[in-house]
Amino acid sequence: MMGERHMKVLHMTGEEYVESLKKLKPEVYMLGQKVENVVENPYFRPGIESVKATYDAYFEEGLKDVVRAYSPFVGEEVSRFVHIPASMEDQIMRAKLMRIMSAHQMCILRCLTLDFLKATMVASYEIDKAKGTKYHERVKEYVRHVQANDLTVAVAMTDVKGDRSLRPKDQADPDMYLHIVEERSDGIVVRGAKENITGASYSHEIGVLPTRVMGPDEREYAVAFAIPTDTKGVKLIARPTDIPKEKREIDAPVRSKSGHVEHMVIFDDVFVPSERIFMKGEAEFTARLVLTFANEHRCVKCACKAGQYDVAIGAAALVADMNGVLGASHIREKILDVILMAETGYSFALAAAVKGYKHPSGVWMADYLAANAGKYLATRTEGESVHILHDIGGGLVVTCPVEADIKNPETRGYILKYLQGKKGIPTEHRIRAIKLVEDLVASAYAGWLFGLSVNGAGSPQAERIEVWRNYDLKSAIKLAKRWANIPEE
Repeated sequence: MMGERHMKVLHMTGEEYVESLKKLKPEVYMLGQKVENVVENPYFRPGIESVKATYDAYFEEGLKDVVRAYSPFVGEEVSRFVHIPASMEDQIMRAKLMRIMSAHQMCILRCLTLDFLKATMVASYEIDKAKGTKYHERVKEYVRHVQANDLTVAVAMTDVKGDRSLRPKDQADPDMYLHIVEERSDGIVVRGAKENITGASYSHEIGVLPTRVMGPDEREYAVAFAIPTDTKGVKLIARPTDIPKEKREIDAPVRSKSGHVEHMVIFDDVFVPSERIFMKGEAEFTARLVLTFANEHRCVKCACKAGQYDVAIGAAALVADMNGVLGASHIREKILDVILMAETGYSFALAAAVKGYKHPSGVWMADYLAANAGKYLATRTEGESVHILHDIGGGLVVTCPVEADIKNPETRGYILKYLQGKKGIPTEHRIRAIKLVEDLVASAYAGWLFGLSVNGAGSPQAERIEVWRNYDLKSAIKLAKRWANIPEE
């Protein structure tokens, strides 16, 4: 169980978070060059700004009831971004916070920290109960470390996988899945690579999980741990974000302050000390670890998508109003469709909280069926929402003049004259609203966010499998037989 302890807790502001990153020296590469200073590099700015918002939220008067929670791990209030939910109310408040923050910043990254902590708390408890190991106390100590220092933990789960038709042990190159290459008295050495790792270079630590269920002859691949981002041998190959090099207030209202850098994370014979190892060879428990993380993250994404849909709803309504067509019935119907998408996702997040249960470790678990059904349904319709915003925004979403020409005295007058909309609406305001829609549905950033929705927390097929696995089909068949007057065998 959790066990209460009183510790001094650091509550960082956004600026203090940025300053804390300067103390780290991760080995980062981007565009063929080594990145010497992540904080000062403009490509990392939107991602850092997104995480920074989660720290500033702790001090916002209107969010205190949502973002703060008492933690028995440290005996003080902590940010809900690092608070282990212990009740249905905790889980509901987390969903509420995620919708608020996603509407404020689109993707805030920090949800991964808590999903990692929940998964390792649950799996380590079960491993210890079955095998008499000491992982759970290590995880609890790590939770205290994260909470007391107000840390952000990136999660490295997806292996590069090589030939997808082969299991880890059958790959031509064993490094296609991260694995243990050496065991020492004080720890282990691991080798491999993880892909699709969001925000690693501006996180304090990296939490590592298996990407799939491992078999009894794949024990070297059954490993979970957490290490500082600048640990020796960890190399981050970063993919640049789609942001303008210079400040633009009109052209890039979303991607100038939101959007994350993705990474391939190389583990080049990295040493992990014993106290940071949360699984080492217990292949029979990889299913519990992997599925707990995935399902908790899918639950979170239901609420996240609701917040992102809120932005899309507002953008569609704003443009329609400025065009003078918000009152048209077909426009209202289209906006209503996106509202239904938002409320569907959020309702499933709440249902997963209400239908959840308290694990013996003390962690409140989201209901698997609701979490997976919600994630699948909330993101399956995102393509339709993109279509709707293009439809309402019109051709200008992809043809509107750029900011430099809007500000150029030689062309500004013409643009403001001929792109005016409803009477009383400044033309530049209409252009800004159209540019918002462009950022949301017609930019490279929009493509990244769409991909994040589809494959983040696992593929749509993985979600369908979990729905099938967790739905009580036998009871449904029994019910149907009763209605059909078919006797039980």
